[in-house]
Amino acid sequence: MPIKFKEVSYIYSPKTPYQYQALTNITVEIPDNKVVAIIGETGSGKSTLIQHINGLLIPSSGEVFVNDFLIKARKKKIKNIKEIRKQIGLVFQFPEYQLFEETVEKDVMFGPVNFGTKKDQARALARKYVKMVGLDEDYLTRSPFDLSGGQKRRVAIAGILALQGNTLILDEPTAGLDPDGEKELLKLFVNLNKAEKKSIVLVTHNMNHVLEVADEVIVLHNTKILTQGDPITIFKNQGLIARTGIEPPKIYDFIYHLQAEGFDTSKITARSTNQLIDQLAEILNKNQKDKENQTEKEKEEYES
Repeated sequence: MPIKFKEVSYIYSPKTPYQYQALTNITVEIPDNKVVAIIGETGSGKSTLIQHINGLLIPSSGEVFVNDFLIKARKKKIKNIKEIRKQIGLVFQFPEYQLFEETVEKDVMFGPVNFGTKKDQARALARKYVKMVGLDEDYLTRSPFDLSGGQKRRVAIAGILALQGNTLILDEPTAGLDPDGEKELLKLFVNLNKAEKKSIVLVTHNMNHVLEVADEVIVLHNTKILTQGDPITIFKNQGLIARTGIEPPKIYDFIYHLQAEGFDTSKITARSTNQLIDQLAEILNKNQKDKENQTEKEKEEYES
């Protein structure tokens, strides 16, 4: 089922000198079984929005519908909150800072055991998901504190996956990783969506990643929903991107320059550099053929 926000607003530290409006009248639907990217400038409300999905934050006003659960404004206690948090896995930026057990196996087992899974089953889950995130089984006996930053990130994600929820929410999951680590994690998220049928909600400032993997994009601006759509439609709208102050994907930065020079880019739907090269070559070849045909037609008309 899709996740739905209905007229949700959120205020930090209400009725104090530190009061701050973080979300304003948010009504949006996050589709199921998709890779959905939430983008916007710093302070637009992205992280606040996703923390409402598993009940870490409760709306100041409005309602959030998550699967069969309802999170209503000002409710101090949410019914079945444990089940919501089992179904909706939230991975914070730099989740490796949350690792604390003696071994990788114990860290990945921690969540399932606390949700009632027997230890033997939890061990099997730890083996399964450590391998799924690209680590060998021998990592299970190692201390998480002896791993590299990228390896720690994978262990933390494995711990969330071991809960076997249907939705994975990731806040800046590739922050601080090298390019190879970024690519590997993006590939993992796409595989979890396609092969494991998990919904992926991705908050990121990296628009190249959004263009590469997202099925749907939600744009936040000044604590409000500005628009929602597929990434090609979003990034083709240069005025929209300029308004939000978001740095466009490198491909679209180049496309904007082509547009400024009068080049027709309306048929470009590239998501990668190779696709862009192929589509530009196709357009140029067509333009050349059209020009040759026009010249031939004019020649025939002149001779007749």
